[in-house]
Amino acid sequence: MDKSSKQKSLRFSDYYLILYNLVLTVGWSLILFVTVQTALRWKSQSDVLSSKNLYKNNELLLQIFQTAALLEVVHAALGIVRSNPVLVFVQVLSRITVVWFVSYPFSTPKNSVGILVICIAWSFAEIIRYTYYALNIIGKIPYFITWCRYSFFIILYPVGVTGELICMFYATQYLQPLSIRKKYSFLLPNRLNISFDIYYFFVITMLLYIPVFPILYKHMLTQREKVLNASAGLEVLHAAFRLVPSNPVVVFPQVFIRFLVIWAVADVFQSSTKTYGLFMLNLAWSISETIRYFYYVFNLLNSEPFILKVLRYNLFIILYPIGALAETILIANAAVYLKPMSVRKNYSFFLPNSLNISFDMFYLLWIWIALYLPVFPLMYNHMLAQRRKYLYGRSHSKKAN
Repeated sequence: MDKSSKQKSLRFSDYYLILYNLVLTVGWSLILFVTVQTALRWKSQSDVLSSKNLYKNNELLLQIFQTAALLEVVHAALGIVRSNPVLVFVQVLSRITVVWFVSYPFSTPKNSVGILVICIAWSFAEIIRYTYYALNIIGKIPYFITWCRYSFFIILYPVGVTGELICMFYATQYLQPLSIRKKYSFLLPNRLNISFDIYYFFVITMLLYIPVFPILYKHMLTQREKVLNASAGLEVLHAAFRLVPSNPVVVFPQVFIRFLVIWAVADVFQSSTKTYGLFMLNLAWSISETIRYFYYVFNLLNSEPFILKVLRYNLFIILYPIGALAETILIANAAVYLKPMSVRKNYSFFLPNSLNISFDMFYLLWIWIALYLPVFPLMYNHMLAQRRKYLYGRSHSKKAN
């Protein structure tokens, strides 16, 4: 649903989308408010585990605003937004199933902790998402909203899926006895000679999460890399203009390497992404960047929790080598793809030519990998020095590096 953030004249469809996204933002804010209000009345652990009165209080709101998400499939299919209608449909379908075919007809999901989980995860995710979409249409998105849009899902999406599965599990428990199941199923023998067993339908649906969830999660992580790494170039400017005390000479190669990995390797050579290197890259970058940007925000407010500082200056010890190894794997896979001369010449500039210069992408990628040997230890040593300074050295009042 992302549109260009550049300033432009708005069309009728843009005004409609702004209104749609604002209404959905308000709707999910109401669901979150009701969730918090209800949870504050709970007195015991059993109240939490049964989500006492939460479904009853949120039922109509969930049905209205989650069903309204079906319009997103229509928007994508009509080309009003640039989203893939198939991906949007799959994402919306699972939630519609939970709202209308799991929680609504059966009492056990309503009284499970799954309702609390989905109300929290869905609300936060949708408030951020629809706010981002509305601001994106008018071309005025604060970086913080962009970062939240492409970072919070790392936790909220798996949590939401867990809540959905909990609700489905409780539904299957209720439907397991045949005497109950046949009320909601269409069993043989019958005149049409077809069968539909709702118990096994839910079991199969739960099993489908195993292959589908990683695909959707990977898609979202890929989007995160493209959007946030494009924004990461601002960090070089922050350092160059002394908005932060970081060394621009140190910041530039760190950011530039990621730019190249995303735009000159992963985006150009799709075969390089079909390896475990992409998973390692997503994991290392996502965790490290989530911690790093949270630390920066709290540091600017002079109120960073000590645990956040410990994570900021310790987890990189593992994550930075994992990320560098993943980058190397992607680059190496791209180089292997380019090895045949018939493929390589499509991405290179060979002699003879009118400019009398030569450029071979295959050897450039291997030179790039070789440069990791001297550059990685320098960057790693710099980060270790920063760790000693901020964890064991003198206190600092400036903005964090």
